[in-house]
Amino acid sequence: MQGESAVFELERDGELFAEMWLEGISLDAHGAARIADAEVVIRFRADRDANDGAAGVDFDELVALLAEGRAWLLENEQGRKPE
Repeated sequence: MQGESAVFELERDGELFAEMWLEGISLDAHGAARIADAEVVIRFRADRDANDGAAGVDFDELVALLAEGRAWLLENEQGRKPE
């Protein structure tokens, strides 16, 4: 049984500009097996103006935010109990 994870929100100055989550997690597994086939999905908000949101984020800052989100999602999902 596969599903999606919790959502990690990426914000800049208190404004949401993207969301990350895992797809393809094994809901009936635990630990590393739960995320063995998972993929990280990132959705940038289309309603952001060119001068807002991700457009105003420094590249290094964006990479750091994405790494933080990925790490949080993977750690969070590995600790969940099978459904």
